[in-house]
Amino acid sequence: MTGLIMETKSKKISNIDGQAAKASGTRRKSSYSIDEPKRERRGKWRENIEELCQEMVSHLDEGERESAARSSYKYFTASVINDDHKPTIEERDQAACAMARRHLIAEKGHKVKALRKMKATIQHREEVQIDTIRRCFETDIEGEVYSDFRSSLEEELSTGKMIVRGYDKEKRALFNYFPRLKNSEHEVNFLRIHYYMVERAIACTERASNGSQEKVIVLVDYGGYKGAIHDPPLKLTKKMVFYLRDHYPERMHRVYLINAPVLFRAFWTLLKPFLDPVTKKKFRFVTGDKERAAFFSDKISADQAMPFILPDGKMTSPINPEKFFYEIPFDYAYDEV
Repeated sequence: MTGLIMETKSKKISNIDGQAAKASGTRRKSSYSIDEPKRERRGKWRENIEELCQEMVSHLDEGERESAARSSYKYFTASVINDDHKPTIEERDQAACAMARRHLIAEKGHKVKALRKMKATIQHREEVQIDTIRRCFETDIEGEVYSDFRSSLEEELSTGKMIVRGYDKEKRALFNYFPRLKNSEHEVNFLRIHYYMVERAIACTERASNGSQEKVIVLVDYGGYKGAIHDPPLKLTKKMVFYLRDHYPERMHRVYLINAPVLFRAFWTLLKPFLDPVTKKKFRFVTGDKERAAFFSDKISADQAMPFILPDGKMTSPINPEKFFYEIPFDYAYDEV
């Protein structure tokens, strides 16, 4: 009798638990997706990261694998430009795994989310024509599309408002940006020039570090900044921030805001809510000669720095956009050639 009562209570409790789970919207997940949270809680995913990356790549079709591999400029040039040595399938999948790894780290080991984001990035890169952006200044390429990209990028950089110039001591490329030289609010051109510069900085990092580094450093010089007239439209800034967050995970090492005046704080207050906590931590304000010298001297050599970074920075020659576009290879920084 006692056993019957206990069994009945057990069934009632089980039934109540099931109803509660149903009411809360809890559903049984597939074995494919349920492993990620367990792996994340235990921190085990990092121990198996290469295996997880290979598994992610196995869920891509042939075209997606090729597109993912082309996020490496070294692979891209070997696959598309150079005829001497075409990459093997193994080399392609290895390059694709590098993209998988970045998304997996960004999603803290959640394989399903990382794969979904990776596929979205592959599609996005094709939609905005990253390969065309990379090649549009090659002198032996003609065509209306390339000409359109060239003219828009030349217009955007005519004032020299941004440049890839120098490296830190770990061989990460320096993406230098000067808000005072703003010259356009054209949406398409705004996005194109940022894609071009980010891709070029990443390519420089890859070549200079021989693939040991994947990230870039952004340095913003607020000298001569006069508030709203030098701020890009918030709508465009938000859009670019979201694109970088979603499609360039694990690509930004740090963003240094140098000599930012009080006027900039208003724009920063508007932008900050759109940054995720991890990205926010990568931003650092650096002000004054003493702080710049103390902060950057152990990170960047004087011969790799413009004066706004280090007071004794040796990179002082004027920026020539035409030279940057047409004379310096895509994966080389200004002054390297």
